[in-house]
Amino acid sequence: MSSCSNSMTARGCAHLAIVYVSEGRCPSIISELAAFAATATATEAAPRALLAHSFADPTYNRTSFYFVGSHVAASASSFVKAALARLEFSTHRGTHPTLGTVDHVCFSPLGTATALDSASEASTFASSVHSAVPTLPIYAYGPRLTGLCLKDIRKSLGYFAPTTTGAATMGRLHALVKENPPSAWTTQHVNSKGIDPELLSPEPHGVLCVGSVPLVLNYNLRCHPQDSKLTVAKLTRQVRLLSAAEAAAVEVGARITDAYFTGPTEAALLEAWRATIVLESGVKTS
Repeated sequence: MSSCSNSMTARGCAHLAIVYVSEGRCPSIISELAAFAATATATEAAPRALLAHSFADPTYNRTSFYFVGSHVAASASSFVKAALARLEFSTHRGTHPTLGTVDHVCFSPLGTATALDSASEASTFASSVHSAVPTLPIYAYGPRLTGLCLKDIRKSLGYFAPTTTGAATMGRLHALVKENPPSAWTTQHVNSKGIDPELLSPEPHGVLCVGSVPLVLNYNLRCHPQDSKLTVAKLTRQVRLLSAAEAAAVEVGARITDAYFTGPTEAALLEAWRATIVLESGVKTS
């Protein structure tokens, strides 16, 4: 159970789930996904989360959806199930590495929410998706889940190897999933039994990585082909210094053609959720 009641939310307590979907080029499909996200079903015990932000990147062929709420697992899992049913990973092409239809879902505590509660949301989400799609390999990471690092999971699954299509990725994953089966996702609140790797298959959706970590603020900076490595290094270092107060970690990507972009800050996400609480339940923020 989340530590964020409505009154606590008004004072700055919420959870964030960022869902990364391997589709960012087809406007009609992106619109469908956005509609799924905005109306993702929840439960009586876990009210619907707010779709606070989304960003479609046609070059990467990837779209991120930001869910914020006192509970986010139910809405995020409902959305992911809809995305898995809608998208065809075998034909996916993009410049950004990906391991699946829904490549990555990251949970983070906002404001006064705790890391333990965020991990519980992630575990609940993973269990819900596994119940709906039991053959989908789900890899959990983060200190409160499995203790694994996302980069290590990705490295073991060939994330950084060049691929041409989703079909090629799935073909490579067949052996790698057997060699590197997922660990059970665990927290103090939820203990999942080990998953038999023989029952798992990267067909037809690849794999899904799920984690719980402090908020990571993402920046994409526009660079020119003639920019030196030193210039790019100086730019990224300055961004990290300037944004240190906005998030626990900062990820900077150098892009050649696209305009500057950053995901929303923790303060902006909390403010959006507080405004929703005010509209829906009349909770005052002061």
